[in-house]
Amino acid sequence: MSLLFRRRERDGNVHHYFIPFDPMLVIALIAISIGCSLSAWFAFRTLVHDSPLLVAIAVVLTLALGFASFAIAKLSVIRRDTLVSFGHQRMSTKMKRYYVLGYFTMGCGSMLAASFVVVA
Repeated sequence: MSLLFRRRERDGNVHHYFIPFDPMLVIALIAISIGCSLSAWFAFRTLVHDSPLLVAIAVVLTLALGFASFAIAKLSVIRRDTLVSFGHQRMSTKMKRYYVLGYFTMGCGSMLAASFVVVA
């Protein structure tokens, strides 16, 4: 069995990429990821029950760090006299990394906050 990816270049050429894979490997990877997720969930639950205040502070700091890196990236665009912008098209490479890191960190912090609310 194989996966098929199709890519069209600017000049109109179409390339097909076939990646062979074993379907049983996909099932094994799903089982491993579920097992790791469950063990992480139980560890987080134990940590919340042992010291909920420290976990809450860590969640808030994670959210604040993510928003700070997002704000730094957006301020670089605002300094160039563009008050309203969507996405990272007008940012430098370094600021694009801050932008993506900010969204990723805020997403992780939101997941931790939701988990904290469910567990607590």
